[in-house]
Amino acid sequence: FQSMLGERIQELTQKANPPFVFGGSNLGGFLRGHETFSSFALISKDGVEPAVNALIQENERARKFGFTASELDRTKKNLMKGMESAYSERDKSESENYAAEYIRNFLAKEPIPGIENEFAYYKQYVAGILLEEINKFTSNAIPTSENKLIAITAPDKTEYELPTNEKLLAMVEIAAKTDIKPYAEKVVAASLIAEPPASGKIMFQKENKEAGYFELTLNNGVKVILKTTDFKNDQVVMTAFRFGGQFLYGIKDRYNAEYAATVVGQMGVGEFSPTDLQKVLAGKSVTVSPRIGTTSEGLSGSCSSTDIEAMMQLINLYFTKPRKDDELFNAFITTQQAMVQNMMLEPRTVFRDTLLQTMYKSNPRGPHVPRASDFSEINEQRVLDIYKERFSNANGYTFVIVGAFDISKIKPLIATYIASLPTDKTVTSTFKDIGLRPVRGVVKKEVHRGAEPKSFIALQFTGETKYSDEENLKLQALIEMMNIKLIETLREEMSGIYGGGMFGSMSKFPYESYTIGVSLPCGPENVDKLIAATFEELNKVKTKGPLETDLNKVKEAWKKQYLENMKDNMFWMRQLQQSVEYGGNAAEILNYEKKVDALTTADLKAVANKYIDMKNYVQVVLYPAK
Repeated sequence: FQSMLGERIQELTQKANPPFVFGGSNLGGFLRGHETFSSFALISKDGVEPAVNALIQENERARKFGFTASELDRTKKNLMKGMESAYSERDKSESENYAAEYIRNFLAKEPIPGIENEFAYYKQYVAGILLEEINKFTSNAIPTSENKLIAITAPDKTEYELPTNEKLLAMVEIAAKTDIKPYAEKVVAASLIAEPPASGKIMFQKENKEAGYFELTLNNGVKVILKTTDFKNDQVVMTAFRFGGQFLYGIKDRYNAEYAATVVGQMGVGEFSPTDLQKVLAGKSVTVSPRIGTTSEGLSGSCSSTDIEAMMQLINLYFTKPRKDDELFNAFITTQQAMVQNMMLEPRTVFRDTLLQTMYKSNPRGPHVPRASDFSEINEQRVLDIYKERFSNANGYTFVIVGAFDISKIKPLIATYIASLPTDKTVTSTFKDIGLRPVRGVVKKEVHRGAEPKSFIALQFTGETKYSDEENLKLQALIEMMNIKLIETLREEMSGIYGGGMFGSMSKFPYESYTIGVSLPCGPENVDKLIAATFEELNKVKTKGPLETDLNKVKEAWKKQYLENMKDNMFWMRQLQQSVEYGGNAAEILNYEKKVDALTTADLKAVANKYIDMKNYVQVVLYPAK
C-alpha cells in the first residue's frame, strides 16, 4: 500500500509545473503504541494550495478507487527481490543490523523470526495478496478529510501568501470534494532494449594475479577491469570514467555543463522516463546514473548478481539514447528553484557560501551555494548537446566492475553492450585547467546571521604540491593525529566543541594541490579561545612533532580499517579506478600495512611544516546576528 501510494505521489513531481518539490504519504508510528496516517510536501513557488490539492486528491483517489493489478504485481516483485537479496546475504550481514533488530524487539516487541523464516513467509504469503484485499485495506487506512491536523512551517518571508487557519481548512474541504477520476496507468514496454545491438569483440585479456583482476581491451578501444569477489553474495558495483568534464566549457555554459548529467538522469533514456524505468525494472535491483565532474565524466552503478544484463543495457542506453522530455525538464528546473529559493535564509548556508566565495575570490567559475537564478540559465537543448558530446564517443573510457559474478558469463554481455558503443579513436578526451585557484595570504571574514547563540569556525589551508601516494598517506596521518589532539584539547579539556575536527586531501587534477580544513561548531563566547587553542596545537606539531603514542593510535586504527576495507567491493572499485586515473599499480594496496608501519613522527612533523602555512589560510566565523 505504502509503496504504491508513494510511487503515485512521486509521479506528481514529474509534471511540467509540479504541485510540490517532493512529498509523500505513509502509515506509520507517531509515538510508540500510536499509529498515524500522514502526508507531507515541500512547497513549490506556487504556494500552499497546489500542494494541498495534490496530496488530498491523490490520497482520495487511492481511497475511493484503490490500485491497479499491474501496480500490485510490480510491488510484489519488488518486495520479493528485496527479501531475496537480504536472504542471499544472510551469512554476510552487518552486526549493526542484528543490533537494530534486538533494540526493536526490546522496545516495541517486534518478533525476531530470523531471515530464513522471514523469507519463507514472503514466499508463502506475498503471492497470495489479492488486489481486493489491498484496496479494502487502503480505503480503511486513508482517513477522510474530517479527521485531520494540518501544519505549515515557513520562513518569515515567502514568495507566496500563507493562508490563515480557516483558509487552510477550506482548501482541504474543497480538494476532498473535487471530482476525482480513477488512476490511469501508462503502458510501458516489457524490456529495456527490444533488439540488442550488434555485438562487438573482446580483443585482448590480461590478468593481474597479484591484485586479482582481469583487464579486457575491446574492439572499440574501451577497457574493462573485472574483479570477482565473495565479499557479498549478491552485489555487483560498477564505475566508468575518463578525463573530460565541465571545465572544457566556457563561462556561458557553466550551468549547462554542471547539470547536464543530472538533467538527463531526470529525463530518462530510450523511450523510458524515470517512472517508466521503475516499472520496466520491477523485480530487479539495478541502478545506473551518469555524472560530469569538473575534470572527468562517467557512470556509476550497481546491481544484484542476477541483474547484470539489465545494468549493461542501462549503460548502453545512457551512452547512446539520452531522452529529451520538455515536461520533465521543466519539472526539474521548477523543483530545483523551489528547493534553493530559501536556502540563503539559513545561517549555516550563508556561512558556507561566504567561505566558498572567500576561498575563490567570488570567481564566476568557483563553487558556491546554488541560487534559483542558476537554473534559469540552463537550456534544455544545450544540456542535451553537451551530454552527447561527453558520452556519444566512448573512446578513452575505462569500466571497473567488482563483485559476485561469473567471468565467463559477464564477458558476452560486455561484448554486446559495451564493445558495441560508438567510438571515434581520432578524438581524445582530456581535462582542462581553467586556472581556478584559492586566494593567497591570510584572509579573515565574519558572518552574522540567525538569532540562536550558535557559532561555527572554518579554517582552510591550501596550496600547490607534488602529488604522490606516499605524501598523501603522510598528510592523512597528520590529519588523523591532529584530530586526536583537537578532541583531547578542545572537547575534553575545554568543553568548547561538540563535534567537528580536521580534514584534508591531496589532488592531482586539474593541478597538483592540497587542502587542509578545520571545522568547529561552538558557542559564540568560545570562538576566540578555540581558534587560539587550535593554532597552538598546530604550532606544537610543527615545532615538536607528534607523540609516538598518538601516531601508534592512528596506525592501529588504520590497520583495523584496512582489514575491513579489503573485504569491501566499493573500496576495491575505488582503488582500481584510482590506479588507472593516477597511473599507479593497484597491487600496491597489498603493501598498505607496511607503508603505515613505516610512518614516523618525523614524517608528520615535516608535512605539518610543509602544508600548514601560518601566512596562507582563510578563516571564516559564523556569529549570531548583532
